[in-house]
Amino acid sequence: MRRSSLPELRRENINLSAPASSAHPPKIRKGSLSSHRRRCRSRQVESRSMSCNHENAIPTRRVISSGITIVSLQCQRCGSGRAAKMSEYKVESLPDFDPSLADRYRQQIAQEWQSKQIQRVYEQVTKTGDWWQKYSAYLRSDHWRSVRRLVVERDRICQVCLKASSVQAHHLSYTSFNRYGVSFSVECVGVCAPCHDSLHRRDKSEGAV
Repeated sequence: MRRSSLPELRRENINLSAPASSAHPPKIRKGSLSSHRRRCRSRQVESRSMSCNHENAIPTRRVISSGITIVSLQCQRCGSGRAAKMSEYKVESLPDFDPSLADRYRQQIAQEWQSKQIQRVYEQVTKTGDWWQKYSAYLRSDHWRSVRRLVVERDRICQVCLKASSVQAHHLSYTSFNRYGVSFSVECVGVCAPCHDSLHRRDKSEGAV
């Protein structure tokens, strides 16, 4: 009889240090995934927007979690800090590290980002501004013509009335265009011309695209 090529199960191959509960993953509480996604999304927005060259950094006196006092060069714009050599400063004469600077900077970035989002939606609805100019140029591109053709071939029947033939592609989302400058077929559905006009009239009346 041929010996199996599989390795023998030996005691030394078993990880005895692993906790017994590792075989049973912890239960995920309801809503924890959605809250995690929101946190990740906010961090992504923050990382993209909170770019700072830290030109206005000044030495400050900072007490860290262990209770030790250090010298931290704190940016007066974004509030971030980095450690510095204590021997180069008179620690007792330095101002205290101000954690509220970072909070105010995050709020400022969030407000600016929200204002940009509102402006983008306004330009989409009113068909004005830089967004509409870029979008109009994209609708004349070969890429959009290919996407539109694929959508109409995929959805041969209008996805609104479910009766007429599809002749146009309607955007369900502009996320890809806003991020990459192009649209994907997964964000579009095939529609007939009357239903397409009706959708955009409804969007305009409701203040959305």
